[in-house]
Amino acid sequence: IKTNNTIRSEPNKTITINATLNDYQSNPINETLNATIQIKNTQIQTQFINGILTYQYKTDNKDENTTITIIINPTPYYKSTNRNITLITQRNTTYINTNTNIHATKDENITINATLNSNQKLVKGKILTIIKINQKTIKQTYFIDGILQITLPLKELYNDNYQITLKTQPTSQYQQAE
Repeated sequence: IKTNNTIRSEPNKTITINATLNDYQSNPINETLNATIQIKNTQIQTQFINGILTYQYKTDNKDENTTITIIINPTPYYKSTNRNITLITQRNTTYINTNTNIHATKDENITINATLNSNQKLVKGKILTIIKINQKTIKQTYFIDGILQITLPLKELYNDNYQITLKTQPTSQYQQAE
């Protein structure tokens, strides 16, 4: 059985498992043979048709590593064989780009401009974000299509130096960023 060793996917996505049959000298076997695919505790009966297997599987809605096993039972002409594939299901890593130092005086407003990126591209959609000043949550807002622009008043309750933190909430597709 010839196939990929590893398949990578995001959670809740459909992947395609492709495999071909070859003999011990790597010659293609162009026959129809019954096969079993084992994923977690499930066995799926399928076939290699003309030596080719194609099967679609929807990943779970979580980050995990799963072993997929393709099994060919013995026939009068062929020995039993199997092949493992590692399915790595993982949400995309995200990161926030913004200015690191903001200078202002008390009672002024500050504007924060930030982008939320994954794989060097802006993250599409609406991502819930919490804004903290000195570890105290002051506002919930959203990155919309990877962009956040917000104006915050600096009230008297803040010290001369403070830390502003932007923290996104994880989604089914994206990991949390801070």
